[in-house]
Amino acid sequence: MSSFAEVHRPEDLVRACEDIAAFLAFHCKKQPASRCGVFAGIWLGPSIEGDLGVEASTLPSWFGTSRDSVGVSGIWSLYWLKSDRVCRLALVDLLLEMRAPSAEGTVLGRFIPVFRDDLPASEVQSEVDRLWRYHPLCVLPPLWQESRTGRILLPHDYVALTKLSRF
Repeated sequence: MSSFAEVHRPEDLVRACEDIAAFLAFHCKKQPASRCGVFAGIWLGPSIEGDLGVEASTLPSWFGTSRDSVGVSGIWSLYWLKSDRVCRLALVDLLLEMRAPSAEGTVLGRFIPVFRDDLPASEVQSEVDRLWRYHPLCVLPPLWQESRTGRILLPHDYVALTKLSRF
């Protein structure tokens, strides 16, 4: 099963990355390797959880439901997807569909793709290019997840970058 996270405020990104990485590392130790799945990324913005119940009948079968989540209330949530492989572009499309633009036409959230550090750079760059081509105002630069430890590598200046892209 793949997963993605939602972090409500840029100020919580550092803590959320630490918590999520620790949770995923613990979860994967208890699961067969085939059940750990891909951590697709982080939706940074207002909560989508309330929208999951309302939209459950129209969600694609790979998405899951709000019952398939864990988190720290008001800070972050981790959602399990009912698929071993996730298409980040389809995930962003769905998250944007669930979040109508504000009255000013701005996107109410940003997506941070996360890739394991053992993936070929060409594969990562291809996927990031595709995300930026379709959603240039919504997708932030990618983060890396250590394949050995599950730690999400967050550069010290990354939170400042997210604040420049206010939603």
